[in-house]
Amino acid sequence: MDHCIRHICAQSLKFARMNKIVLIVSLLLLSTLIGCQPAAEKTEKQAKTAATPKAQTDSDGIPVAEKGITVVRKDGWTTDEMDFQIGYCVSTVSNLSNLNGVQFCECFLGKIQYYYEPRFSKEAYEDQAKWNQECFEAATIE
Repeated sequence: MDHCIRHICAQSLKFARMNKIVLIVSLLLLSTLIGCQPAAEKTEKQAKTAATPKAQTDSDGIPVAEKGITVVRKDGWTTDEMDFQIGYCVSTVSNLSNLNGVQFCECFLGKIQYYYEPRFSKEAYEDQAKWNQECFEAATIE
């Protein structure tokens, strides 16, 4: 019995590590793609971003999500849930020297908290590419 429990725990830890690795690799790839653009192209892109309106909000002030998903929590996450998620998020992006991790995480998590339960935040990074990109650009350190 103890052997089964240890095996299940070990498998759960492996799965959690793999999810973290997938997120880190995705963010590293994204930062590499953004960082490899020529300076003129970056300036043009920044001008477009500045001229593009930020995410739309609905009548309740909740950002409108991609993929037609619906609001699951009109009030968003609790303070404890948000604090935990921000801490976890910042720890996963802390190795990116050109990114203000706190700013990125607060921006992105502040948007997804209405649509995703905290345990599904990983899916939000994949589903909500526009928010991910918008928050990444806003938090990039030049």
